[in-house]
Amino acid sequence: MLRQRAAEALQREATDSAAASGTANAQAFANAAPPQDDATARRERRTSDLVSGGPLARPLASIAAEPARWAHLAVTGDSVPIDAPLRDWLASLDAASAGLWHVVATTTAGVQARANPIVLTRDGRVASVIRLEGDRVVFESRWGSSGVFEAPLAPAIAARLRAALPQPSR
Repeated sequence: MLRQRAAEALQREATDSAAASGTANAQAFANAAPPQDDATARRERRTSDLVSGGPLARPLASIAAEPARWAHLAVTGDSVPIDAPLRDWLASLDAASAGLWHVVATTTAGVQARANPIVLTRDGRVASVIRLEGDRVVFESRWGSSGVFEAPLAPAIAARLRAALPQPSR
């Protein structure tokens, strides 16, 4: 009799386990993203890779590797080489916004220019536009993968970045 009860308990346990597994598999299937075509998957992977490393990562790496190719536009419109204070400020911005970026648009077409942007150029062409707008930073990439990204910032961090922005860029 004891053996029979043990066998029945094992049978119930196996049945319950199989049912739970089937339910979990069905839920996982129901929650899975729909299949995507190759172009969509590549675009999303590229956007995801860019955002996970932050949109400033690629320009900062290029500025460090090839500083002579990079400049920024001063308020006068003159092209000015990126110096150590601006490079440090960009690194501070990158650190303050790490993990907070999200895609606003996949192209910069139709983006309206706003006051006081920080315009970075590479080989004389606009590569990136950075704007501090209230408690957020907006980054427009026009070099390589085009897109508009934004990251929310804590008010104190936004104020600190605004105050630390090197003079010729303001």
